[in-house]
Amino acid sequence: MGPDLLCFDWTDADASHAGILLWAPSWFAVSVVGVGNHPLLQVVDTAAPRPVTGALDLRADGLWTSVTREEADRWTVGLEAFAVAFDDPDEAVRSGRGDLVALGLDLEWEGQPDSEARVDGELLVGRSVVAFDAVSGRWSTDGGLTTAAPGATPVHRSPVVLTDRILDLGVFATADGWRWHEIWSADGP
Repeated sequence: MGPDLLCFDWTDADASHAGILLWAPSWFAVSVVGVGNHPLLQVVDTAAPRPVTGALDLRADGLWTSVTREEADRWTVGLEAFAVAFDDPDEAVRSGRGDLVALGLDLEWEGQPDSEARVDGELLVGRSVVAFDAVSGRWSTDGGLTTAAPGATPVHRSPVVLTDRILDLGVFATADGWRWHEIWSADGP
């Protein structure tokens, strides 16, 4: 992951659901795991340039997001999109085909970068609303993700297919609680 990558993630206490938003200068991705009838919901736009100045807003077909730094240690993220729902995370790499599901985020991160943050808000999947308070999360403006320990097994996976590579991300148990880590990155697709 590079220094120009915005990264916001969250997990609930038992990692039954988790999510991550990644926004690079030339692509955007959101993965939500463990919510609804599908193990993985994903929004990926490989032609979504991040604004260099001004508001961090993105408008594209089937996608609207706004990332706002409210204060030095508080960010809000809004998202309205059509996600692809996968029954099997590997299907994201094999075909990229799944069911279309409405996905919304109305979340707030409060805490220092690259450390434990409190995440509050709502996750909207189809007609369902998942409200949470004081969920564990992190945010970073410089990549933020580390590589998982060799042999570690994730409780959730989210392969993200980009134009020039595939990122395989996962939620792992760590000494600090449940955390997103990069499993591997390969040339692709």
